[in-house]
Amino acid sequence: MPIIYMHGVNTRDAKHFEPVHEYLRRIVAPSIAPDPENVSISAADWFQLCDAPKWGGIARPATSLLGQGAEVERRELLDAIVAKLPRSGPPNSSLTSGQVATANQYSRVEGLTPDDLADLITVSVASNSVDGLQRARIGIAADRVARNQAIQRSVQDASSLEEQLAILAASVQADVEQQSALAGQGAAQFLRGMRDRVNESLSRTIGSPLAVAGLIAGELRPTLNDFVTRFVGDLLFYMTLRGTANAPGAIPKVLISELESAAETKRKRAGEPTVLLTHSMGGQIAYDVLTSFLPAASSEVKVDFWCATASQVGYFEELNMFLASSKKFSRASGLLTPLPYAHLGRWWNVWDPNDIISFTTKGIFADGIDDEKYWSGMSLAAAHGGYLERPSFYRRFADKLKTAFPGGGPSWR
Repeated sequence: MPIIYMHGVNTRDAKHFEPVHEYLRRIVAPSIAPDPENVSISAADWFQLCDAPKWGGIARPATSLLGQGAEVERRELLDAIVAKLPRSGPPNSSLTSGQVATANQYSRVEGLTPDDLADLITVSVASNSVDGLQRARIGIAADRVARNQAIQRSVQDASSLEEQLAILAASVQADVEQQSALAGQGAAQFLRGMRDRVNESLSRTIGSPLAVAGLIAGELRPTLNDFVTRFVGDLLFYMTLRGTANAPGAIPKVLISELESAAETKRKRAGEPTVLLTHSMGGQIAYDVLTSFLPAASSEVKVDFWCATASQVGYFEELNMFLASSKKFSRASGLLTPLPYAHLGRWWNVWDPNDIISFTTKGIFADGIDDEKYWSGMSLAAAHGGYLERPSFYRRFADKLKTAFPGGGPSWR
């Protein structure tokens, strides 16, 4: 089963694919292949084809705020999950500032779903001092721990939240140590910080949630400004240099090449499905490839399952921005845009209502798209990339593939 990942805008780090690769290998690949270690997983990297701003981006006015980047985004996600913790005891409104610090004695984790628990563990033990690959390994361990029935029973029998978190931290640490030599690189130290981060989050969410929301908004502003600048720049690069259907530009060629390699791998692997995961602008590139570049080349390449996260495909089609777009498909004509079945099997479009640059496809394309909301509880700057840092997303991805290909191979319409 070849799996290809195509990133979106604002990607400049060559190591961006490492955590995504780890999640795909450990959670997604086992859902459909009996030998997940042998599944081909690759990235269609196009960020190196976009030139950096000639003057370093100084056209965007600077802000005096000093953001904390990913650290603030993870804190925001943690607060969203902690807010779901079931509580008993005195109502929140009766807690004084002196009581907030001990409010966690009225909270417990067993009321969370396995997905929420895995996400809570992942973001509470991660920090800026831990790189993306290490965070992914923690997330994979958290996913297993959250679904382990023996650990679930131990957590339920624990007398307090502190004891529950201690059990989870120890279990995750043991799992991570089995995955790699991460423990020798400081795993014990940042795992021990799990309880502190959850307690801090409880204090924030119980104490003054409105004040916290304002603070986070301010801290995220520089990150958001940078993101919008890069988004517009990368979008303009692609739209200007994508080429024509008969003469694809350098950026679509990156994905075309990966898909052709995947087709060869697919033939060698007894017809296992080709899976494509895209994020943000990667979705628009994939759509152009599926609807224009592959048909023009009379290619037999086919994507059996496409997961488009945080994409703007629906909006681009509304604006006739694709090479294959036609004004004859519109609300006025009553005709929906047909799906590119010649090169696409199943399409799962995932969007977050808090991410204002992710879009639904409903009412625009012909029936057949699995269009699904994925709520993160995060703001725009955090929500747009939040899908790919949560083990719960990859677990959902794996479940979708199991349903689509129950026999491990293509299940055609």
